Amino acid sequence: MNRLLRWVLRLDQAGSAAFIVVALAAVPALVLVGPTPVVLWVLGVGVILYAAALAALGVLMAWGLSRSAIRGQTVSSRLWKSILLFSDDGHVEWRRRT
Repeated sequence: MNRLLRWVLRLDQAGSAAFIVVALAAVPALVLVGPTPVVLWVLGVGVILYAAALAALGVLMAWGLSRSAIRGQTVSSRLWKSILLFSDDGHVEWRRRT
């Protein structure tokens, strides 16, 4: 797996985690503070830009994974453990979002 793909995977995982943490912290804070419409607009634009950056990382990740697959390279199992569900008998399923 090439260096760019490793960098994108780490950045995507960290960025997604930070997005969730910020969202979980910001919503209660906004409810308590009661911000002005201008503050809400600026925060909304920030969220949209952050989401667009995460989407761009997703495109880079898909491109890098497809390049690795075309070249016959393997991808670390550490990556797949976060999105796959392993049962005791070794059967693998996609993790369902609930």
